[in-house]
Order: sequence, then C-alpha cells, then structure tokens
Amino acid sequence: MNKLYRLLSAGLGSGYLPKVPGTWGSLAYIALWLVWTSILGFAGETLLLITSALAIIAVSKTIEALPESEKDDPGFIVIDEWVGMGAALLAIPSDSWLAIGAAFVLFRAFDIVKPGPIRSAEKLPGSIGIIADDLLAGIVTNLIIRAFL
Repeated sequence: MNKLYRLLSAGLGSGYLPKVPGTWGSLAYIALWLVWTSILGFAGETLLLITSALAIIAVSKTIEALPESEKDDPGFIVIDEWVGMGAALLAIPSDSWLAIGAAFVLFRAFDIVKPGPIRSAEKLPGSIGIIADDLLAGIVTNLIIRAFL
C-alpha cells in the first residue's frame, strides 16, 4: 500500500520528473483538470474535492513511511501542488487559455516566493503544513484571476 500512497503523493509520477517537480506537478494537474472539465464535462469542484481528500491521506501516509531526515517536504511530493492548482482553477472557464496560463504563473510564483500568510501556513505541523501553503497560494491566485475576469 505504501507504493500507492507514494504514487498519489507524487502526482501520479509527475513529481519524479527532473529539476522542477512542483512545476511539473502543477502542469500535470492542469492537464488532468482540462480532461476532467472539458472532455468529460464534470465540474472542476468535484476534482478538487477528490484531490484534496487523496492529498491528505497520501501525504500523511507517505510522510509516515519516510526516514526522519526526509520528512519536511520531499521534492517528489507534488499532490500539494495539485490541491493548490485545483483551488487556483476553481470556477475558472476551461476555455480561457489566458486565465489558465495566468493561474499557473501566479500559483507557481506564490508557491515559490511564499509571501506572508502562505509562508506561515507552510509551518503548520506535518502533512497539513505541506498542503496548507499550496492551498492558500491557490486561493489567492483564484481570487486575483476572478477579479480580472
């Protein structure tokens, strides 16, 4: 079962791509979101709920299994980026490439720079802190994009 949690935590493997796993994970989520919303016709909110539930379970189980030296926020764990991108894309039209691109750029900027409360959220204990900063970065991104739409 540990392999399943690790695969989910790694964003179905996107976290193992080289150099910038968070960026790859975010792009993988956008691709999944586009398929989910455009082709399958499901609401993006449903995907965000599913991803959030999986993230909490997968990250907590993966963190438990890691050696103590790797427990902070391992690079291969990108399901937190999936949750953040899900929040960033919530109620964003799937046919607006400009809005999707802006959401990606803003989310990655907030996730990397971690201004103010986003950095504070990262300091929450365990898997909650791993997910909380990305969720907050996604919410801030979403509010900015929706203000411009």
